[in-house]
Amino acid sequence: MYKVNYNLLFKQITLTPLRLPKFYALTRVLCGHIVVLYKDFLKVRKHALYEAAHGSQVIYLEKYLNDRFCKNGGSIKIVDGQELTKPKNVFYTAAENVEENPVFYTSTEGGGIVFNLQNEYANSPDFVVQINNTEGNCNPDMAELHAVIQLRKLPGITYEIETIIN
Repeated sequence: MYKVNYNLLFKQITLTPLRLPKFYALTRVLCGHIVVLYKDFLKVRKHALYEAAHGSQVIYLEKYLNDRFCKNGGSIKIVDGQELTKPKNVFYTAAENVEENPVFYTSTEGGGIVFNLQNEYANSPDFVVQINNTEGNCNPDMAELHAVIQLRKLPGITYEIETIIN
């Protein structure tokens, strides 16, 4: 994108006999609205490019929230919400060599393996936005924060907001 200096441009395209200080002042007044429109266009373009560079992925959402709401940055973290509520069961087979105290599940124990159903986790969010406000540098407006997250997240994804104050 080219940067255009409209004051210099109008000065250069003015006819030589008309290059007087009063005429320059008149052209600056007349091109003032064009300069304001051009500056507004550059601001909107910069904002649109920033928006396009930050998609709905978690890393981009976290960076966007930190840029928008926190002074020093890094006070907002996004963690997987289902990891907070899911049990930490790991399934091993007897052939695997595990040094810790493993629990081996076979088909003879209790009639088979029972997995948790999807509706058991229906109340847990997909991700949790944690706001660390220990130093007071991150105190976002909650309505605006909800609006930004709703705009950026994928449809059908649930979330919660936690404020951590130590």
